[in-house]
Amino acid sequence: MRQARLPCGRATQVYGCLTSLLQVISPRLLNAFYGNVTLDGEPAPVGIIVSAYVDGLRRGSTVVTTPGRYGDAGFLNVSGTNGETITFKINDTEASETATWQMLAPPRELDLTAGEGETPTPTPTPTPTPTPTPGTTGDVVINEIMYNPDGDDRTYEWIELYNRDTETVDLGGWVLNGSMSGSDTVLSGMMEPDTYLVLAKDPTAFHERYPLATCRVIQGNWTYLTNLGSSSKKRIDLHSRSGLIDTVNYGVVEAREDYSAERNATDGWEESLLEGGTPCSENSVLGTPQTSGPTGGNNDGGHHHGGGGGGSISSPDQSGNLVKGETRCEWLSIGVPAIYRFTTPELPVYEVNITPSVSAGEICVRVELLKNTSELVREPAWGKVYKNVNIWVGTTGFAVPENIKEAVISFRVENSWMSDENVQSEDIRMLRWNGTGWNSLEMEEADGSDPSYTYFKAMTNAFSPFAIVAEVPSAGEVTSHTTPTAPSPLESEEESAAAEKTPTRRAPGFEVLWSAMAVLFVAYLSIRRKH
Repeated sequence: MRQARLPCGRATQVYGCLTSLLQVISPRLLNAFYGNVTLDGEPAPVGIIVSAYVDGLRRGSTVVTTPGRYGDAGFLNVSGTNGETITFKINDTEASETATWQMLAPPRELDLTAGEGETPTPTPTPTPTPTPTPGTTGDVVINEIMYNPDGDDRTYEWIELYNRDTETVDLGGWVLNGSMSGSDTVLSGMMEPDTYLVLAKDPTAFHERYPLATCRVIQGNWTYLTNLGSSSKKRIDLHSRSGLIDTVNYGVVEAREDYSAERNATDGWEESLLEGGTPCSENSVLGTPQTSGPTGGNNDGGHHHGGGGGGSISSPDQSGNLVKGETRCEWLSIGVPAIYRFTTPELPVYEVNITPSVSAGEICVRVELLKNTSELVREPAWGKVYKNVNIWVGTTGFAVPENIKEAVISFRVENSWMSDENVQSEDIRMLRWNGTGWNSLEMEEADGSDPSYTYFKAMTNAFSPFAIVAEVPSAGEVTSHTTPTAPSPLESEEESAAAEKTPTRRAPGFEVLWSAMAVLFVAYLSIRRKH
């Protein structure tokens, strides 16, 4: 029988062969970009979205957080394959520059320009009547108003627009004005369906307070929004090129300090249920609210509206059982590990690494710290409970083994708690509720422990309520780690429970890569013997 041979003639060609093979079999990696960004001849302002496309499909995006710069807070990461052409858009305007996707390329500095030399000519501002009749709501509506921020600092005032139609709307020449002091705000660009646009008095201050609000943010030209006096002085008008589109008298809502006025399901107005409001995400008065707006406090941010199960994530637990929560959004491409990092100090989970089995676009992950066992769980976790947490991925139906190849949850446990409870690091377990009982995940102690915390990693391929416990049964206790109960409507099934009993410890996405390297190493030794 003739033996199969690799196309590597001599030992000196092994490196080239390895490179060629890597290009074929390795999982898709990411190219990273950063640099200056110019729109209409001026440095792009804070809030502008820079996106990357391959073959007409968006493969990555980032928000400008420093005027005239992109990629400072985080690179513009682009998924692709070797040799593909990358195009860029600044908001909805195509940039002049392109790039080529390169295997294992380091971060690249690439200055982007779009619409240079073009100066938009705003349509003259229509003159509203002194006592306008109620406006007819169109496809784009005034959706939320923060007119009474905390204290005397009007810097944090903002107005949110929402496109509730199924078609993209051209905002070119639209104007927002009203009874507020200052000059008109002239709009531009395209507004896609089911998206938000925030007009902020100070975009920089807005992003500082709402770091996870990812919708487009532009400068509002008013001096201040009136929060005192008669309701006639609390009017906001939105004009298209053809006339008045929407008008709001926000004086009908006496919102408390630092609570916004929100449009409800009947086009009426109510005070927001959440302190700080909900910019860039669904209004809290429309349904089950998030635990907080996208402020720096709980880091519950505006959520991407990507395909494949993204969108906003609302907790199924009642707010009385929630201590802290944080939501992060990343781009999921098939086979490419995505890292979600959480910075809220109270959360025991600080990182979730997901390798998807599908390309799903932008997917959000939410981690919640609970006071007690989740209300979706039929029985408390066994052992000494350190923390109860929820981890939700995407919307209902996404976080199942068919979509998630593997995931690693990184968490920490206070050393003082282990000392008080007289337990060791080897006693620590992470449990996941599978719908009928608690499964103990395969896990290991991670490097980097310090005087305050010991760090761990747990492997899973489904998400639901979790518990961090110490496995120290009481004397005579008979422990059943998976107690049968009636089926639960959670996303997990028997398949995910079985998968968790034998998860892999290998680094996500590298099984094929290591196998290929082993084959090449054997070939290299064979060639050396012949020479």
